[in-house]
Amino acid sequence: MKKTAILFAAIFLNLICFRAVAQELVFKSGIEDVDKWAVCPNESCYYEGTMGTFNAENGSFFCPVCGTQTTVKTDASLHIYS
Repeated sequence: MKKTAILFAAIFLNLICFRAVAQELVFKSGIEDVDKWAVCPNESCYYEGTMGTFNAENGSFFCPVCGTQTTVKTDASLHIYS
């Protein structure tokens, strides 16, 4: 019983360590538009997500649910996904 518990603990620790090693760290200077958080202005939709989840067309972003055009705010107090 004790050997089984030690074996499971070793497997669990191995899985944790493997997942930590497999991660990728990306450094950026500034906030890209695709990482900025946005909310659809359509009152019946209010979809929320990063601008990367919105449909981009000719420099404008459109809600993936209802198609309403959404503006990208540029102030420093934005929520971002990182």
